[in-house]
Amino acid sequence: MAGVSLEILTGKQNGTFIEVESVLILGRNANCGWQPEGAEAAFVSGEHALIERRGQQNDVLGIRDLSSTNGTFVNGNRVTEAELNLGDTFSLGLQGPRLRFVGARIKGRSEGEPGATRVALPTSEPPAIVENDSDPEGGKTFLLAKQLKENRLGQTEFGRLLTNPARVGRMVGKGLLPKKLGALLAGASRTYSRRSRQFLWILGSVTLFAVISVTYLLLENAHYRSKLTEQAELLRQIQEWEALLRDAGENDLVDKRDDLVRRLSQAEKRFLALRGEIKANDRLDAYSHPLGWEIHAVLEELGKKGFIVPENFIQLVEEHIHRFTSPSMRPTLEVVWKRKSKYSKLVQEELLRKKLPQLFFYLAMQESLLDPLALSPAGARGLWQFMPATARGYGLDVPENWEDLPPEADPRTDVRKSTHAAARYLHRLYVELGDAPLAMAAYNSGGGRMRRVLHKIEDPVADRDFWYMYRLGLLNRETAEYVPKIIAIILVDRNRERYGFTAETVVLN
Repeated sequence: MAGVSLEILTGKQNGTFIEVESVLILGRNANCGWQPEGAEAAFVSGEHALIERRGQQNDVLGIRDLSSTNGTFVNGNRVTEAELNLGDTFSLGLQGPRLRFVGARIKGRSEGEPGATRVALPTSEPPAIVENDSDPEGGKTFLLAKQLKENRLGQTEFGRLLTNPARVGRMVGKGLLPKKLGALLAGASRTYSRRSRQFLWILGSVTLFAVISVTYLLLENAHYRSKLTEQAELLRQIQEWEALLRDAGENDLVDKRDDLVRRLSQAEKRFLALRGEIKANDRLDAYSHPLGWEIHAVLEELGKKGFIVPENFIQLVEEHIHRFTSPSMRPTLEVVWKRKSKYSKLVQEELLRKKLPQLFFYLAMQESLLDPLALSPAGARGLWQFMPATARGYGLDVPENWEDLPPEADPRTDVRKSTHAAARYLHRLYVELGDAPLAMAAYNSGGGRMRRVLHKIEDPVADRDFWYMYRLGLLNRETAEYVPKIIAIILVDRNRERYGFTAETVVLN
């Protein structure tokens, strides 16, 4: 197979190509096959990542992170090792150089033409395999490597390993050990394979075992500290970018704000993923506001993942909580709690039948205060505040002269019928938008208006997201505040005692 090519997408080398024939190490060290140039090099380790051809036909391109400080990311996701598909992009650190796998041929550029850079390394033979370890997951070599990494390998077994340089070579060649630990072990094995005296073997193995164990623990500690550093840097970037978006005016270029939102989203996902790799007492808190994590938890129930709630959104929720718990609203909410105990079971069952989030119940609470006879000046009626035309579209036979008839003649005042129609409507919105908070916002704005907003976005798959539209200001003010209102009433309902209510609580979980 001909050499495969990588296109450099950023920095001073943007637009040039690298051809990989066998193995290529990327990093700042002079011995690396490719070194970055310019400001991006600051984010790249000395030996950052390795690109290699794999497979019996040498037709698979793999990438392996070499215990770098800032990590290696494939299509935005941090990896230790992965296989690259045609068109995949990868970066050395979140802010480091970015490259793309473009295949065996470079369209429009051939070797010798401007913009084509060839970096080819000689093909190296794989390490010799003496015993049958073709399946490392089940082999002795893999087991010993695992015990060594976890500091569980006994001294006797360690001494035997030192006298078996072939096995040590397989551990290192297959990448079963971290690079630095593998280098230490390989050097020790070469030294001890030349010693024949039993006394030196016993004394040296015990001493070296202790040295390597301590050295490895120090390396692991350094790796952990690098995660703490990355966590702090990500949080700083998130807060800085969020502030830039809040201060952005209508005249700011949309494409620049769009790029900022995408970078912000990527940083948020990495920050939250990193929390799982860090001890609880070392985790930095993404929220300075006490309501932050409560709002975060509610949105996770609605299926939102990998996000950090914007500060202005938290402030909106807090403002609505103050309004709902004000002296003028308290008597109204006491009535709402009683109505909830009457209607919640019926509504929950209907939402369950349509496989909708149970928290959609609070749309009815926000729309009508759970009053089946509620009538708005615009003509919306019932528990779910259907307009006549929308109600007819979802199976409710609203008479043309409904204004001249008693309420019971209007099916919108029938709780069971109107809830069935609302569940059908919400199901359609959820299926079309694929995002629960967006479906909630669309219930307020109307499906047609939300579809017109969707036509403004560039990527109909990646950007069909509430946070994307909220941060770019694509939702009008009333619609943008609708979801914070719903979350505010949920938090008040779940914490009635905190907010001074004494009515019996029937909480949706």
